[in-house]
Amino acid sequence: MSTSVARLSTEATSVEFVGDLVRVLLADGREISAPLAWSPRLRDASDAQHANWRLIGRGGGVHWPDLDEDVSLSVNSLLGLPTRACGRKGAASRVTVETIRQALLC
Repeated sequence: MSTSVARLSTEATSVEFVGDLVRVLLADGREISAPLAWSPRLRDASDAQHANWRLIGRGGGVHWPDLDEDVSLSVNSLLGLPTRACGRKGAASRVTVETIRQALLC
């Protein structure tokens, strides 16, 4: 007897903006959304800047070249962390053990 296990994927297929949320559609059919407040660059961007995005890291992240903004799907969204650690204005959107620790302490 064989058993089938559903494979979950964090590979993004598309991005859309709905109200004050950014929504990422995943290859396995799930949707992940996050408040635009988590990314001031995305929050303050125009519709044209929102529309100019590309997938990076084999769909593991999204890059907005006009904004120099990257959002990782592997850690940030799945753990529910903002793209920036609190208190680090202008810092790159990179997730490290330290940024996770800082986010959890905010």
